[in-house]
Order: sequence, then C-alpha cells, then structure tokens
Amino acid sequence: MDTVKLKAVGDIMLGDHPVCLGHGVRSKIEKLGIDYLFEGVDRQLQGADILFGNLETVLSDIGYDNRFISSIEMRGRSRYAKKLADIGFTVMSVANNHIAQHGVTAFNDTIKSLKENGIFPVGEFKDGHTNSYKFQKGDLKICLISYSMKPEKYHKGFSLYSIGSEEEILGAVKRNREKNDFVIVSLHWGEEYVNLPSRSQIVFAHNLIDAGASLIIGHHPHVLQGIEKYKHGCIVYSLGNFIFDKWQRNPRETIILNCELRKEGVTVDFVPVYISKDYRPDILTGTQAEILSSNIQFYSNQIDEIWAMDMVHDAELYQKYAYRAYLKFRISSYCYFVRNFYRYSHRVLQQSLFRSFFRRLGK
Repeated sequence: MDTVKLKAVGDIMLGDHPVCLGHGVRSKIEKLGIDYLFEGVDRQLQGADILFGNLETVLSDIGYDNRFISSIEMRGRSRYAKKLADIGFTVMSVANNHIAQHGVTAFNDTIKSLKENGIFPVGEFKDGHTNSYKFQKGDLKICLISYSMKPEKYHKGFSLYSIGSEEEILGAVKRNREKNDFVIVSLHWGEEYVNLPSRSQIVFAHNLIDAGASLIIGHHPHVLQGIEKYKHGCIVYSLGNFIFDKWQRNPRETIILNCELRKEGVTVDFVPVYISKDYRPDILTGTQAEILSSNIQFYSNQIDEIWAMDMVHDAELYQKYAYRAYLKFRISSYCYFVRNFYRYSHRVLQQSLFRSFFRRLGK
C-alpha cells in the first residue's frame, strides 16, 4: 500500500526581526554558523517524502545597505538556501507578506537560490499564473498549492506571489483535485498572536475540504492554533513559528507536523518543539511536551465552540480579541527594546526611535 509521508513546520525567518536588529537570527548565524539552528531537530525532520515550511524571509543581499535598518531587517543570505536543502526541505511556501519586503530583484534572487538547491518555491506567481508542487509515489498523486490571504504592503504593482480570494482558492482546489488524489493547501491567513481561528476561517476551511482539499496548513499568526478533523480532511489552522527571533513564550511554542497520506485518507500527529533563546528549535520531552500537547488539545476543542457561535457576533468579538493580542505584542516589543537598549548599535537606536516617532505621527 502506497503511503506519502509529509512533514511540515511553521514560519522560517533567517534574518533579524526589526526589534532584534544586531542580535536576531541572522546575527546569530553569522556568529555561530547556520548548522546550530537545526541541531536540535535535524533527526526529526528526516524520513519525509515531502518536507515543507513557510519561508518568511528574503534570502538575498541584493540591494543590502547596512546604513539603513529598513534594508537590514527580515533579510537572510542566499547561501542559507543550501542548508535548508541539506536538512531535507523539498518545498517552501513563498506566498507570504514578507517575501517581497526587499523588492523584486531580491525576491527573484531568493527564488533562484531555492531552485538551485532543489527546493520548490510553491506560491510563486509568474506570467499570470500561480505554480503548484506535484509529487507522485506509486499510484498516489499529490498536489500542493500555496496562497496568501493577507494584503501585500511592500511591493506595489504586479504580484510576485499568489494572493488569492476565497473564490480563487476554491477554484484552484477543484481544478487540481480532478487530476490528483490529494490536494494540500498552504494558507497565509488569520490574525497575528491569536491562538484561535475566526469562525469565518473555519467556514472557509470546511468549504475547501468539501471542494476536494485533503489537508490545510496555516501560517501567519506566529502562534499555534488548533487541529481539526473534518470529514475526509484535516485542518491545521496555524503551525506558528519554527525559526524566528520572537522573545515571548507563546510564539516560541511550535510543532513538527507529521502527516501520512494513503488512499484511505490523511492521518496526522506532531512532535512538540520549543524555540530556545538562541532561536533554535529543540524537541520537548516529558512534562514540557505534555503541556504543549495539552495546549494544542485545548485550542482544538475550542474550534467546536467557535463553530457553534453566531457569525456576526463572533466577528465582533474576534476582532476585539485579535486587537488585544496585537496590542499586547506591541507593548511587549517596546518593553523588550527598553530592556535590551545596550544591545543595539547607535545607528539602529537612532533610526528605530525616529521610525517609531514618525509612525505615531502618521496615525
């Protein structure tokens, strides 16, 4: 009996977050080498037919100018792609709201680096079409598509990656299901720092399964959300981060998702992971693993409660809940900046303070 084994992880960001400039992921890589990042999880990532992650960073130094923090932040190097390939990544989504942060040329250089190292950049939009990743093992045919449902804020003009409406994504699922046994959908969606999807997300996810999708893998919230079994399919609402220089505990809790696809359907389980203070994901064991697993079960149980709510009432409550979560993160950012004042260069301090001041004026 043919079985396709898929492993998936959350957001991989190999640059420095704006609040961690000078001591974020890229700075750690330049100091310690990139190998250390994966030492705690490399064995768990082995053995998959498909290893998938969301690449939420540019991998290019084209246009890099160390005089300006806007040029430095959220930017990895082209050579990092080789390590991703060495670890075993075969597919990475580029349909997200940070991949175009440093312009068209840097985006194209990122795509080039991934392809040269044998990694398929799913979610690329070119010549008016979005691409899809196809995989066949025995008689099983797999199609993986990726879309962002968040507006693009960095690159104005033609689309570099797939940004889709509900209707477009449903249409893509139906078309690909005609020629494939399984359609997997990666979605960049939802609200940041919220451990629960909205009811409208749940409705759309159910519609995708009804249209022929077998597995939905969510990114963007930067925190874990629940896992739902619906009819023949499975919905993983958010995998959270995987490599990221976040400092709060919640965005550092994550998992490695293990999926098996057979003619009979999809089964999933996961390995609990925690991102260390050096931004390295490490496998959890014992009590810590049990706590994280319990958290996911709690988030999953709440999906049924959200589903039972009135759509209009839920939308109002959810937006308030999401706003509070984001406000909490912003306050945490300012507190982190103040506590770590001594870690920033004079240039970073000056530009960060000016930028923050002018952003406040713009509101």
